Amino acid sequence: MKLTKRLCAAAAAVTVCVSAGGCSLSGGSSSSSEAETTSAPLQTTLTETTPPPAETEAPPPETEAVTSTTEEDSAPDEEEIRRQMLAEISSKLPDEPLDNKIVRRFAETDLDPSSSDRTSAALQLFSDKYGGEVEWVKAAHDERFEKLAAYVLSADSPDIFPTDSMDTFPRGAVNELFMPLNTVLSSEGLSHPYFDFNGSCYAAFVETVPEYFLAYSLPALSAWSLPAPAELYAQGNWNRPMFEVMNDSFGGKAAVGGKDIARAFSMAGGVPLLTMENGKIVTNISDGTLAETQDWIYSLGQEGKVKYGSELSDDNSVLFEVVSVRDFFSGQKTLPDRSRIIPVPSGEGEQYMPAYLRGYHFCKGAGNPEGAVRFIECEKLAAEYFNGEFEKRLTDISESMFADNIDAVRVLYSLAKEYPVVSCTYGMPLSEFGAMAEKALSSVLPETGSAVSWQTAASEIRTQLEYAVRTANDPEPLGP
Repeated sequence: MKLTKRLCAAAAAVTVCVSAGGCSLSGGSSSSSEAETTSAPLQTTLTETTPPPAETEAPPPETEAVTSTTEEDSAPDEEEIRRQMLAEISSKLPDEPLDNKIVRRFAETDLDPSSSDRTSAALQLFSDKYGGEVEWVKAAHDERFEKLAAYVLSADSPDIFPTDSMDTFPRGAVNELFMPLNTVLSSEGLSHPYFDFNGSCYAAFVETVPEYFLAYSLPALSAWSLPAPAELYAQGNWNRPMFEVMNDSFGGKAAVGGKDIARAFSMAGGVPLLTMENGKIVTNISDGTLAETQDWIYSLGQEGKVKYGSELSDDNSVLFEVVSVRDFFSGQKTLPDRSRIIPVPSGEGEQYMPAYLRGYHFCKGAGNPEGAVRFIECEKLAAEYFNGEFEKRLTDISESMFADNIDAVRVLYSLAKEYPVVSCTYGMPLSEFGAMAEKALSSVLPETGSAVSWQTAASEIRTQLEYAVRTANDPEPLGP
């Protein structure tokens, strides 16, 4: 029964909340002393309840046993529910047969590793509906572009290249490693304006995924009599000022830890340093909202509220930790069982979500674009029904981590859909410029503690950054 409930909750994770206003982190006592024992702020309705006893006389023991067994046998198990869901999704896919059933996926990791005990939903759909297979063409992270260039030159290109790392675009388009998809993406819903560049679309879109979240320690809240962030969020009071108040009131070693503090808080401000708009790279280095966010991050460091390299642990020494969703999915990052999830706070107003776009570029010279489109349609529909990666990681930690955080996961995904902040800083055609931009963002809160103001950081890179953006947008300028 628990497995059945878990799958149903995970299936609803994306579809239940169609807007940020449709999800809340609520419930529980407002008393900080109860935050640890009740875990109420993120408690879901997954806990089974026992109905009140009937007023009539109870049946004989043997009859009660038979009834109980019959009810248990009649309940569908997890695999049956999954099978029914896959059948429902399959009916929404085009019924056109594929001539070429093999799609070659060029990526660092396999979609269906041998260590997995179950085929991914997308692969299962692709196989069941079209008899299709996805072949993994392995590429080390640091060698991806050089290796893809060699494939293109040898006329042996793979078909698709994941966008997930967000360091591929517009770099691959500028360097002519990806093919324009204007004539390929006839299916509705697979295009996304972010992947438009100089009049062409360069990726098929699957879903928007939250990039960072804050994890917080329930024991630390209790130890220092602090309010539960989930309750504050439900009341509309989760923002930078409240985050500062909690920092000031925390008596442990570090109010917040993690390796991506500056980047996560910067993007949660609502304006990225570099992004794609109307088919061009845009720099926001002079944007007032970005400057306000960076100045706030600088003030945190100056007041000694942030310590780098710390992470949540059982000793209550750290209250918050910035967590990368990619690291969490991959297993590089785990969390203590008694921790909870909350969005990275924005300013007073809208809550924004640092996000990345999951999808696929089509490699130049791809031999099976038709099959690739069908597979990506399977990916997109599966993503609407299954929140599998987040569910699996939470469940790997414990059943309680899943049960107590699934509402928060829904909020993260809802915000990623409604209020995403997406950066293309890592995808600059020359990686040196992307690294320079990221260093400037982080310089307001460096590991060394020698922070500089945003005004200083921006002035040092403004000319180079604007030149990099101009040349990337127009790699073959006319005139002298």
